[in-house]
Amino acid sequence: MNKSKLLSLLIALWLIPTFAVAQDGVSIGHWRTHLPYQKVIGVEPIGNKIYAATEYELFYYDTEDNSINIVNKINGLSDIGISTIRYNESQRKLFVARLD
Repeated sequence: MNKSKLLSLLIALWLIPTFAVAQDGVSIGHWRTHLPYQKVIGVEPIGNKIYAATEYELFYYDTEDNSINIVNKINGLSDIGISTIRYNESQRKLFVARLD
């Protein structure tokens, strides 16, 4: 085997695992977000859930099963942003708003 074929084979063997790992489990047609969670702008405890909002999405912690669930642009939240959240006790509704 000459040097150029051997070099090509080595490069191919080095690149194949790199491309295989790069997909990271997200299949075609599915989306994933990479948004910051460090700057929470509002927190509202409601029953067994604690809701928190960032500028870009809403997430809540369920105290019964210790899970964190995210509501964002991918699964139904508008993409205009969030500036406040408030829970209305009488209507039993969480209001998510963008106030400019």
